[in-house]
Amino acid sequence: MRVLKLSIKSKSLIVTSLGVRFILMMMAVGIAAVNTGNNLLYLILAMMLSLMVISGVLSDTSLYRLRYGRELPSAIYAGQPVNMILTVFNDKKIIPAFSLLIEDSLEKYSEGSIKDKYFFKLPPATSQKRSSRITFEKRGVYPLQGVSFATRFPFGIFTKIRKEEESPGSEIVVFPRIFKVSSLNERETLVGSHFSTRKGQGISLYQFRPYHHGEDARSIHWKTSARKQKLIVREYEEEKEKKISIGISNSAPIPPSNDDLIRFEKGIELAASYVSFYLKEGYQLAFFTDETVLPLGMGAAHLKEILTLLASLKAVHQSGPLPRSTHPTEIPVLLISPLSQNQFNFKNDVKIFQPDEIDRLVYWSGE
Repeated sequence: MRVLKLSIKSKSLIVTSLGVRFILMMMAVGIAAVNTGNNLLYLILAMMLSLMVISGVLSDTSLYRLRYGRELPSAIYAGQPVNMILTVFNDKKIIPAFSLLIEDSLEKYSEGSIKDKYFFKLPPATSQKRSSRITFEKRGVYPLQGVSFATRFPFGIFTKIRKEEESPGSEIVVFPRIFKVSSLNERETLVGSHFSTRKGQGISLYQFRPYHHGEDARSIHWKTSARKQKLIVREYEEEKEKKISIGISNSAPIPPSNDDLIRFEKGIELAASYVSFYLKEGYQLAFFTDETVLPLGMGAAHLKEILTLLASLKAVHQSGPLPRSTHPTEIPVLLISPLSQNQFNFKNDVKIFQPDEIDRLVYWSGE
């Protein structure tokens, strides 16, 4: 039972139920001492006041010079448990810390609570680590608001709390869920790769020709050179880089309903899944929304940039004509349109996921 809470800057003091009974008893002893003039009652009152002062000093000492560290994976996906390691440091050189309870602001964003947050004793100039599994059910960018250290040491009369603020701008980015998808080449008109028959550094033979002075000797085809009694080099076809453009339309001609917003979350996850798939397949990938265009890129850094954009993307109501973001027009396009029937006229190969098709996909049915 919390009856009284006092806060000064980053510190708070809460009187516990035991503390309330102790204060009431002390007041009763004080009244009796004043009314009777009994020295023994004055002695007991002084002892009780001393216990309160000692409790305040020792609890402050226990919370003094504590630090907190949090370790999380570099990539966090909605719905997937992640391992978080929390570390508490006692930077005092002589005095230990007792009876510490840690409250992390991260807990209000995740499912469940962080376990093993109680530290009975933290010796001076040491640290202790605890590991916990947490899950973020929704994508998003969550600002961090620090941690609090609390203790009832030594007598349990008060709960002393000290708040440790995060660095400005600290946040957790939770990426959308990723599902297993496959290339659309197998069953759709979308084509994700094209090949040329120009010479280059591919693997298919392009032609044989005479060797020219200064060329790389590794290109000499010795069997053909021996047969023709002169140096012959081999050239290979150049394989064009595989490219694709993936986008999601986040504008709606009317204010989105709850069903629309649910479908929009599905569209976000679908876009994230295809982006992850094609980048892992070695494609150069451009990404666009109705307001933003990310140019062609490859690799883990490009994937993180797109997933970060998707983590914070919101559905918007566009009362006028829907915006048309610019994107590479010479490469195949995969467009996800969860909020409205999309009639974009692309000049290149295209696949559009319309709202009804998104609802029919098996990813959210458990199949």
